[in-house]
Parts: sequence; C-alpha cells; structure tokens
Amino acid sequence: PFGDLFYEFFGMQQRDMTREVEVPAIGSGFIVRSDGYVLTNNHVIEGAKEIVVTLADGRKLSGKTLGRDPRNDLAIVKIDAKGLPAVQLGDSDKIRPGDFAIAIGNPYGLQHTVTAGIISGLARSLDGDPKEPGIYIQTDAAINRGNSGGPLIDIDGKVVGINTAIIPQAQGLGFAIPINVVKDVLGDLMSGKKIVYPWIGVQLQDLTPQLAEYFGIREKRGAVVAHVYPESPAEKAGLQEGDIILRFADVEIESISKLQNEVRNRKAGDKVVLQIWRNKSYMLLTVTLGEMPEE
Repeated sequence: PFGDLFYEFFGMQQRDMTREVEVPAIGSGFIVRSDGYVLTNNHVIEGAKEIVVTLADGRKLSGKTLGRDPRNDLAIVKIDAKGLPAVQLGDSDKIRPGDFAIAIGNPYGLQHTVTAGIISGLARSLDGDPKEPGIYIQTDAAINRGNSGGPLIDIDGKVVGINTAIIPQAQGLGFAIPINVVKDVLGDLMSGKKIVYPWIGVQLQDLTPQLAEYFGIREKRGAVVAHVYPESPAEKAGLQEGDIILRFADVEIESISKLQNEVRNRKAGDKVVLQIWRNKSYMLLTVTLGEMPEE
C-alpha cells in the first residue's frame, strides 16, 4: 500500500484470524508444458496445505508445488498428467500501449472467464511511488478475485503476462507480470531449483529536499540508509545508517526504486562500487552482493 492506493493481490489463501481457521481459495493458472507443469502466482499457492487443479475438461488433479519465486510472485505446480495442451509464450518486450489484450481466469470461481481490453501501460510499479518505473503491465481487461495467476494474451493468442493485481476501488486498472520475466526463471522453477536474489541488506528511504537540507548535501535525489541488517553485505562493506547512496556502479540513484532495479539486475557475488554521502563528504565503498535470506 502507498498513499491512498492499495494494490490488492487476489486469489490469496483466506484465513479467519479470530479462530485461525483456513478456508479454501481459488486462483488461476495455465499449462506451460504438456506433461503437467502449471504456472501460477506464488501468492495463490503460498501456505496451501492442499492444491487441486481443475482442468478445462473437468478433471480434478492433485497438485504439488515444484518451484517458487516469491519476489516475482511466480510458482510452478506439477500435476500427474501428460499430453495436455500447453500455451505459447509471447514476447512482452514487443507489446505497446493500445495493443489488444485478453485475460483468462476464474474470477470468483466462474471458470474459463474471458475478458478483453488493451494494454494500458508498461513498466508500472506496485511498490512505493506508483509514478516510479516498475516491471508490471497495466491493462483494462476486466480482472477480479480469482483471476490471479491466469494468462494475459495478445492478439496472436500468445501469453504476454500473468494477471496478478488490481486496485480494488478503481475500474480498469489491472496489472500483470511480463512473460519475459517468467522466461528468465522458468527453467529453474520447473526443475525445483532455488531462486537466488542479489541482496545488499539495508532498509531505505528516498532523499527528500528536507532530508537533503538536514544532511547538508546539494543533491536532491538519492537513497538514504535507514537501517543496516546485521551480518549483511552492507554491514560488511561498512555502510551505516544515515549514509546516502548516490551512485551504484556508474548509475545515478534517483530513488529507492532505481537502486532496487539496479540490484535486481545483478547477481549474488558481484562487487559494486557505491558513491555515498557521509558526514558532509563523499565516499566510495565496495559492496559484494549476497544472497537474499528467505525470511
């Protein structure tokens, strides 16, 4: 959540917190390989004690979580079946605002619901400031609870995204994970390999004009270190609370989102030089990116 907006991830496991009683949840998914590999959102299956996959022909099969990518909200569920019809994956880098888009899923349990619209926007963010660039596709194809994990399809019938989130108080504002993000990790997900994320180990806040004045720095944009996690790559590199990260390698850091994207594009083990501001002077620190802890 941020500002007055709340992005709702739908199709989630529901729980009565007063009695700790789990209740059934419904989401969507699609077959990416004919021998029973089903792609969906991680939040659809996270915490599930039992997964049942209902196919288009009405068969209900037990599913097992094979691989998870919590950061990108992806998961592969394996079912014991062969010869299934599998989707064709498109190229989400080639889509443009105004392109035709179709969403397929099970909103509120209404199976095989198809809605049409257009690609409304690209590179949307669901974290922090919505005006900051992100990875998500925005569409006005009608999607609701239960659509989560279903495909967003282009005019050629190829999957270009995975329907993932909505703004519940708005109309025509749905968001999908680009399929090219999926392609980067699909092999690892299907093999059950652990997905490793690069990590610095800090909590951050954007450098506002007020903070810039307080810290005595002329730059008005950057990322302020609010907390350094113990034994993290940041701590080992010597980062401290109150440091202001201005550059990551050769990239100017204009916001937290920019820094997060730059880290995301690296690998654990990469060494990166940071330009920071500390005690009214510039410094250079070298940080070796680590593996993000699971918790």
